[in-house]
Amino acid sequence: MSEWMCPGDVVSAQATLDVRAGGKFRIVMRRPGEEIVHTGVYRVVEPPSKLVFTWIAAGLPETLVTVELFERAEQCEMVLTHEHFPGTDVADRYRNGWGRIAELLSGYLTT
Repeated sequence: MSEWMCPGDVVSAQATLDVRAGGKFRIVMRRPGEEIVHTGVYRVVEPPSKLVFTWIAAGLPETLVTVELFERAEQCEMVLTHEHFPGTDVADRYRNGWGRIAELLSGYLTT
C-alpha cells in the first residue's frame, strides 16, 4: 500500500488495517512538509468482490467508499464509488486522487 496509495504529490503512505466488518483503519499519507491522516471503519468485507468503508479526512465530514471487483474474462474490473461529499469541488479532488491511486495500483499489480 505504501507504493500505490500515493495520489498527487504524496511520496509515501503508511497503513494500519483491521480488515473486517467493524474493524478500523488509519492511513497516513506523506508529502513534502505534511502528513495527511485518513481514518475509517469497514462496514462490509466480502472477499474477493466487495469492500465498503467510511472515510474521514481532516476538515471533512465522514464519507463512504465502496470498492467492487468484477471478473471480466482474464481480467478484473474495479469500480470505486466515493459518496456523501459536502460539495463538487471536494468530489473532483477525490476523483483525481482515486484515479491516480488506481493507476499506481494497476502498475503495482502488473509488475
